[in-house]
Amino acid sequence: MLIKRSLYRALAFTQHFFVAIINLGIVGSIRAHLIYRKRATEKPIYVWLKPMRRRFYFRGASDRGVLSHYFYPGYHINDAASSNKVHYIIDAGANIGDETLRFRFFHPDAKIFALEAEPRNFEILKLNTAGDPNIVTLNVGLWSESCKLEILPAINNESFQVRKSTPNSKNTKIDAISMVELMEQFDIPQIDILKLDIEGAEKTLFAGDLSGWISRLKVLIFEPPDREAHSRVCRS
Repeated sequence: MLIKRSLYRALAFTQHFFVAIINLGIVGSIRAHLIYRKRATEKPIYVWLKPMRRRFYFRGASDRGVLSHYFYPGYHINDAASSNKVHYIIDAGANIGDETLRFRFFHPDAKIFALEAEPRNFEILKLNTAGDPNIVTLNVGLWSESCKLEILPAINNESFQVRKSTPNSKNTKIDAISMVELMEQFDIPQIDILKLDIEGAEKTLFAGDLSGWISRLKVLIFEPPDREAHSRVCRS
């Protein structure tokens, strides 16, 4: 059994490293997969994304989970042969921009709205998307309606949750934006792709009034929350 597990891990590592070489090159794969495997950095460092011909900034081991998306074959919506091209994408829970950049690569003419609640993640997101006029970055939380949210402490940079802000809380406060408000503010006529990775806030989002936007949604991509949501719908 031990031999089988060791063999499986070795095969998995080899497969992941091979995919990483395609996306990051040999040097980038060594940096991401080996050198910074357990080493966090205060200042952002970068690897070169070969297919996208651009830098991708991260903070060493503290962003390893995000960077590992480039160790696996990624998904995408193939609209190359379709007359209905992807024009509007909302990446809610964009973190530092790994999937945002994937969307840009596969849909070069789309307008992308990348939402990230956590301020430090947001700063790296801006760095990774800088110079692209068709990527709009917003430091907000996607919610069922407009209100103030607070960010709860998390064990890593990928698992921050939000809830309705309480008066005496010392947690970081941010604004929430509803889907209808987002679409109206930026004149979004339809949502071709909505990617949700908002750590349990999906419950609040879908518990709200969907009538103003759900009929204009074509494709939904989401990651099931890692644990039960405890957020509550904002009340005015």
